[in-house]
Amino acid sequence: MFEMNRLLFSSNRELRNYGRVFGGFPVQYLHEGKWLQGRVYNISRQGAFIACDEPLPPGSRLELRFVLPDSTERLLVPTVVKWTNAKEKDQAAASPCGMGVMFLDVGSGGEKSLENFISARKGGSQ
Repeated sequence: MFEMNRLLFSSNRELRNYGRVFGGFPVQYLHEGKWLQGRVYNISRQGAFIACDEPLPPGSRLELRFVLPDSTERLLVPTVVKWTNAKEKDQAAASPCGMGVMFLDVGSGGEKSLENFISARKGGSQ
């Protein structure tokens, strides 16, 4: 069964090559000239899950704008939506409405800030 899951869901597994940690901070994202709001639910070196009311469809390109907790550096990160979790009236609280995004280019300074943030939180949720 595990082998079957690995084969069936390999693309989702590839998104999780790096450990994820709880985010819990606000994010703005630019899509088609409009800034929208969300919260980083969890984050890794490769991407993040953005909790939001109206997730964009997979393949959508957007730019994230956020400041990591305990930092003053504003990061601007181009991303692509890889998957969504749409709002359902009977949706479990453990899986918020939102979208999984893959970072396209964090930049060297942003990458270091992100690594430091994740390392500091590794003892928590992944």
